[in-house]
Amino acid sequence: MSPTIVAEISRQDLGFLDTPSTAVISEVTLLSSYNWVEAPTPTIAVPGSPHLWSPPAPRRLPKDSGLVYIAQNAARHPESPLEPLFRSLYISNPSFDIRSTDVISDRNNVRKLLSFIDSTSSRDGLIEFTIKIELVGDTVMLCRDEVKTYDVIGPDEFRGFGHEFEKVYTTSRVKGSTGHYRIISYRFGGLTFIIRHETDGFVDNLPSNADHLSSLISALSLSSANAPSLPAGPGSKLTVKKDGQIVSLESTLEIKTRAHHKPLPFAEAAAQLWVSQTPKLVRAYHKSGTFQPPTVEDVGSKISKWENDNQGHLRKLSGLLSKVLRVVKAGGKGGNWTLKYDSSGDKLVIWKIEDQKMLPDDLYAKWAGVERSSAETDTNTPTTHALTPVQSRNNPPFFDIIEYSLAKGYRHFFRRMPLSLRDYRVLYESLERLGVDVLGQQNISNVMADFRTGANNYDHYERRRIPGQKSVARDAANDPNSRIGDKNKAYNATLFVVSHSAIFRYKTRKIVREAFDESFDISAKQRASLDKWAVALPTGGAASEGDATTESEGYFDFDSDFDWD
Repeated sequence: MSPTIVAEISRQDLGFLDTPSTAVISEVTLLSSYNWVEAPTPTIAVPGSPHLWSPPAPRRLPKDSGLVYIAQNAARHPESPLEPLFRSLYISNPSFDIRSTDVISDRNNVRKLLSFIDSTSSRDGLIEFTIKIELVGDTVMLCRDEVKTYDVIGPDEFRGFGHEFEKVYTTSRVKGSTGHYRIISYRFGGLTFIIRHETDGFVDNLPSNADHLSSLISALSLSSANAPSLPAGPGSKLTVKKDGQIVSLESTLEIKTRAHHKPLPFAEAAAQLWVSQTPKLVRAYHKSGTFQPPTVEDVGSKISKWENDNQGHLRKLSGLLSKVLRVVKAGGKGGNWTLKYDSSGDKLVIWKIEDQKMLPDDLYAKWAGVERSSAETDTNTPTTHALTPVQSRNNPPFFDIIEYSLAKGYRHFFRRMPLSLRDYRVLYESLERLGVDVLGQQNISNVMADFRTGANNYDHYERRRIPGQKSVARDAANDPNSRIGDKNKAYNATLFVVSHSAIFRYKTRKIVREAFDESFDISAKQRASLDKWAVALPTGGAASEGDATTESEGYFDFDSDFDWD
């Protein structure tokens, strides 16, 4: 079917919505939580854990660089960004009755709707947005629909220190974690909500109030953090493992970083904290990247005051959400829509679209009486792994680098990738998702043979001929995640790379060494041999493969937190 407009809501219409006398959040409950973890396939750890707030002494931090997620759930699991919410929910609460819920949404969607009512509630003001909607029974699911789900900060770009600050000032409690998400429920404007949101960290000085949730988790068949990961459900591409600890709502915090002469007013963070009921805030200020000791503020009372002071906007938000629910429920008990903000007309437009399932089939059974026909469920089609030159919102992270390197040679992965082993593991996930076999079924012995052999090749990147094995060796080196069972063979390969600086440039040697150190418990003798070949920056302090940084005017004035959730 062709998309059809079923409703338009202008700014003037907001004054005529049915609104409650008061619009406050109540009955807040933590339902579940999870972390995304680095793995070859989409994997979450339940219950996971936020990073622990553990500030060090003042220090100067490097600027943010590499991969940053805009919408991590969609980036890692584009087939069903909402599925991790449901999997963690039913692991934590197997008997949870989803039919009593009116709205299921990410925090980001609620903030976007609030920005339509009050543009000052968002740091970026009111910009065009799209929200996907599905109705199942009497429950409306709102799903983010972003043009880009991730971004890559290049070596010559500056976007602040927010991510580096979190790395240094907090400590991960789940190995390989790339983000912690919490699922809470509450009442607002006469409706019951389930809200998912990312959490930056927690302070470990409060007693946990999650004994019931913890006991449910401990009873799972997923009996150990070291237990094998298991499929989330029939036909699901998501993997779930048990790891982490329950963290109470009262101890969670949001982190904001700013240049010291640009203080952050509480009002700028208030809406974000209100939607997720996050009670603590860290406002960290820096001078030229050096942060002074920040404090953790208990802002619960400030959030309550903001809620009271903004009743006019929040009552309209309640009325707007109720209006959206009435529109989509007018057609029955199921279906799909998109809600878009049209900036040219300054209005919200709701489109009826062709049915598109947001969840795997087994999760729809949680709504009694709602079933999918066999014609609807038999929609799985083979996934194509052909790479196209057009960047799509469903392409995995580093798609452009993968496309270029497949055409020009694997050594270009090292030349174009950020200098971070974490980013290389994300690259590996993307290669797996695209079905790209970098090794070509070779084992470590074959790779070593490639290191030592190869014909003369002209390298267009360097505009010179590379004698002997250099080109082949550089291509063969690109495998920080290879399935190597023999530590000694891996050691020999690593030693070959780090000791041949004429063949392997700084980035290659650094990443290969870091990957080996992280993957194996090496002997003192092996470490001493590797340390003889120190991997140091070339003269001038910048890698010759293009990772120099240029500071522009106003470099340190950038507001450095990423406000995408």
